[in-house]
Amino acid sequence: MKERCFQEFFKKSPIAYSCHRAIFDNEGIPYDYEYLLLNEAFEDLLKIQGTDLINKTFYQVFPEGWEGEEQWKELLQNAVVNYTSTQFDIHRESIQKWIRVLVFPLCREIIGCIYHDVTTEYALNKETQKLEMELFRNNRSLLELTKKLEQKNKMLNDLAIKDELTGLYNRHFLDQWIEKEMSRADRDHQPLSMIIFDLDHFKRVNDIWGHPVGDEVLKETANLANSLICDPDFLVRLGGEEFVIIMPGSSIQRALAVAETIRQTLEKYKYPIIGHLTASFGVAERMELESYYSWYKRSDKAMYRAKEGGRNRVYRSEDQDRLLNAPVNIKWKAEWESGNHMIDEQHRELVESANSLLYLFLAESEKGKIMPAVDKVLDRIIKHFHDEEQILVETGYPDYEKHAEIHKTLLDKVFQFKKSYQAGDLKLSELFSFIVNDLIIGHIQNADTEFFPYTQTKALELNNASY
Repeated sequence: MKERCFQEFFKKSPIAYSCHRAIFDNEGIPYDYEYLLLNEAFEDLLKIQGTDLINKTFYQVFPEGWEGEEQWKELLQNAVVNYTSTQFDIHRESIQKWIRVLVFPLCREIIGCIYHDVTTEYALNKETQKLEMELFRNNRSLLELTKKLEQKNKMLNDLAIKDELTGLYNRHFLDQWIEKEMSRADRDHQPLSMIIFDLDHFKRVNDIWGHPVGDEVLKETANLANSLICDPDFLVRLGGEEFVIIMPGSSIQRALAVAETIRQTLEKYKYPIIGHLTASFGVAERMELESYYSWYKRSDKAMYRAKEGGRNRVYRSEDQDRLLNAPVNIKWKAEWESGNHMIDEQHRELVESANSLLYLFLAESEKGKIMPAVDKVLDRIIKHFHDEEQILVETGYPDYEKHAEIHKTLLDKVFQFKKSYQAGDLKLSELFSFIVNDLIIGHIQNADTEFFPYTQTKALELNNASY
């Protein structure tokens, strides 16, 4: 009964099975295999009749060989000789299917095989490979497109920031870049200088030889000047025959030396067709916190002074000596907060007053406008000193008298400065320097910060009490 059930199970199983007996040569090596058993599922899967196979060897059934013959024989031999199971996939071209075969030993010379149709799996893998290949091609196309787009963007960017004629950076680039460079110079306390130069009598070149020759002169000038500077300095064509060199980390002394080198080179150079041509130079080192407009204006003014002085020369900014290192745009700092609302508000107003005075100075306003502004700022300082002393008394600041004496000394000195300026014994820059650097900023940063811990503690106590 059990044997019959086993036979029926083998015969009717939905899984394809077959059993084979190995045939050995004289050396004990299997060289062919006889079909012993196979079931209906095997016949359905491989599209072959069992009666055509039973008790026949592979070579009797396939005298010309069969698909995957060498692979079959190698794996079957491994199962018989080494008594191990193995698995492989083979493509049956005759039935257009991929078959996965599991080969396993049953006894010394008998092996069994289990067969599975994996055609769908291979089709999916093939489709996946196809999709992967398509994705690869699409990615490659996308990369190529991205590369072309980057190249075009670079071209557009170059058009936006490069001068088309000379290839130098243009004014648009300078406007974008200069604020970052000025911020870096302020942060690192590094010098930053500017050279502006303009070709002398360039209009004559265009009038006599025409604009094409003039364009060649501009290109030659750009190449000459560019060859005489080094990183991080860079040359910009502002427009027409005017150029500017920005020199990060360079003092006015180095900028003057570079400007003179370029001036001499241009003076000696013989341009094709037109011959010799000269240029006039203006040089200015930027003051800490100075705006770009103010810095540029000083450089440009020095260049026009060089023109007026006879051309073909280098002039430095006159204001370089007169500003006495006064900052041009003072910004409020967090460390100036005293904790007292009134004192901080008045300090902010005084900082704005200092900026207003510096603006008048740089704008070279008339004396009739400057002195009323000075008097207005002094009145505001006097009121602030009085209010500050009252607050220090009310809060019980222990060094009140010492602080009040500092106020008196500063006021006495500023009125002496004012009197000397009005008598013609003192430069305006010295009066402004004292008001800005000593009376306002210096006093806030030095004397006032001594009572800040006290007023900040008082402010904290008041806040806690209110809760």
